Amino acid sequence: MCAMKLRKPWVLRLGGLALIAAADALPPAAPEMLAPETTVHPADVPSADGWLGFYRLDNHRFALRPVTVEAQAVDGDLYFGEGSGQSLFKIVAKGAIKPAYVLRNVPGLSPHGFTGRGLTEHADGRHSTLSLPSNLAIVDTCVSREDGPPTCRVGVADRTPMADDVASRRPEAYAAIWVGDADGDGRDDYLIEHHGELSYTVLCLSSAAGADRRAQEVSRWRHPDYC
Repeated sequence: MCAMKLRKPWVLRLGGLALIAAADALPPAAPEMLAPETTVHPADVPSADGWLGFYRLDNHRFALRPVTVEAQAVDGDLYFGEGSGQSLFKIVAKGAIKPAYVLRNVPGLSPHGFTGRGLTEHADGRHSTLSLPSNLAIVDTCVSREDGPPTCRVGVADRTPMADDVASRRPEAYAAIWVGDADGDGRDDYLIEHHGELSYTVLCLSSAAGADRRAQEVSRWRHPDYC
């Protein structure tokens, strides 16, 4: 006989009368990651609040700070998909200092300052890549789906024959652009870029890693391919 799973009740008091009802827990909001100045379709404009800016203060100092984002219509740049004729929108982080990325709903992140290296930009806007220690490898783990392309999650692992096999499928596609302790657990976290048919930037946190990883993907920003 199976035990009945009880949901945590909530209580509403009206005068001396208490009404008790079972409450379904809302699922956690999905992690989000964007680069400021990103151009998005009208349907993809995010709400303004709840974001943390990932700031590069100098060569070795970084910070996560609350930031508000806003969407500005891009003059003369029209979206011709569904809802044709609507302007595209540019996502802007408010404030005098612009963050490299903005993140929301990422477990393990909170406002604080920390050390790291990377996020140095070239003139074309691309970030300089960093060399990882020879004992580490950037890996991806993919799960096949019947209704679409496989779902892949990027991570950093100790260099083993298995890790080498995964990374060797497209070693030129991945590069670390930042290393530091963003989640404050005393271990390295990583920003990793992937360039290929689909290009994206991935945040990997050590606090999200399992036993076979040094750090595991928690959020990604897909680089726009329609701008």
